[in-house]
Amino acid sequence: MDAPVFTVIGAVSGIAGIAGLFISLPNRRSRIVHFVYCAAIAAISSTAIYYFSLYQATQEFDKQIWGLLSSEAANNDRGLMLASLALLERNKDRFPDTYLAAKQLCVAAGLTGKEAGISTTEGAHAMSALLRGLAKN
Repeated sequence: MDAPVFTVIGAVSGIAGIAGLFISLPNRRSRIVHFVYCAAIAAISSTAIYYFSLYQATQEFDKQIWGLLSSEAANNDRGLMLASLALLERNKDRFPDTYLAAKQLCVAAGLTGKEAGISTTEGAHAMSALLRGLAKN
């Protein structure tokens, strides 16, 4: 299911809860029960939508990783390292420490023009292992 489907389900259930609040019996206890019901439905729907969007983002990131590892850039050590760094840079809000480690790995491999501490082949193998470690599949 897509996120819009969950959004529609959440909206319809929220509207139904609010309608139920106004349609409920005129006594105070009935209105309180319907209010709690409405709030619970809204909370459950919001939580489901939030976690589903996280799940979709994780699935998309995994696709990007495996796409990168099977792409033309993976055949070139320098290309793999730079493409991996670019992918991690786009997702550095989710993986800030991993991005910094990858950036340091690129510096150590001499991709920034400074003297290399490791070979690009070693760096590419390390970057590939880092990406495979992040991928869920």
